[in-house]
Amino acid sequence: MSNVLKELRLSTKQSQVSFAAIMGVPTRTYEDLEAGKAKVRQVHVNAALWAVMVFFSDPACDISFDELHPKVKFGVEKIIHKLRLPPA
Repeated sequence: MSNVLKELRLSTKQSQVSFAAIMGVPTRTYEDLEAGKAKVRQVHVNAALWAVMVFFSDPACDISFDELHPKVKFGVEKIIHKLRLPPA
């Protein structure tokens, strides 16, 4: 499940440091989660999804949400499938 966090982070083109800050977790914790050294729990996935939403809602975002929306949607659908969550 650690790849889920990486997929979401890469959809925003953010570094681990930046994405961890938006998620509200220490950088070292995020690095351990993404590297598989710490167990990724649902709370981490939820925080990463929140970080994606925060990132794309920031007016200073230099990435067009409209341009990346299909990629982000695809990533979220992959995550739902991997976690076997019921669709929203």
